[in-house]
Amino acid sequence: MLSLRFRILPLGHRIKKYIHATLNLVAVVFAIAGLIAVLDFHNEQGFPNFYSLHSWLGLVTLSLLFLQALGGLTIFQDLVKGASDEIRGAYKPWHLAAGTAMVTLATATICTGLQEKYGFANPEKFSAHAYTFNFTALTIIMWAFTVVYILIAVEKRIPEDSGDRRPLLLST
Repeated sequence: MLSLRFRILPLGHRIKKYIHATLNLVAVVFAIAGLIAVLDFHNEQGFPNFYSLHSWLGLVTLSLLFLQALGGLTIFQDLVKGASDEIRGAYKPWHLAAGTAMVTLATATICTGLQEKYGFANPEKFSAHAYTFNFTALTIIMWAFTVVYILIAVEKRIPEDSGDRRPLLLST
């Protein structure tokens, strides 16, 4: 999702990198807060942790998010000196593929979470709850398909700036 701004926003490359890095760091903070909240709730209620497909998918998604943030900051934001254009070029397809995988995994995590919640609620068969959960899940799946389509099929609106190789986080 965060890489969509490279495709659709008519801003300079450097500004887009700032936005991308900031939103990724915010996502990491919210992910940590959410994980802590879930663990606290489960422990207070006496529920087991990490027993369902939903929780396992969530852990894989969060792990990939943390690795993406670390790799992106290290290689693309020049936290490690010497990240040459060769290294960036070799890492970029993996970074894009992992980002696309995160959208897919997050969608699966959300849908399995909805299904799990629906099962816990134990509503009557064919109730309004069933339609609400199904409609929500289908909306999320359509969003994910749209995001992946844009990542794969839409060209960048503005070419990358050339020659601006100052470290992003360390510039003055």
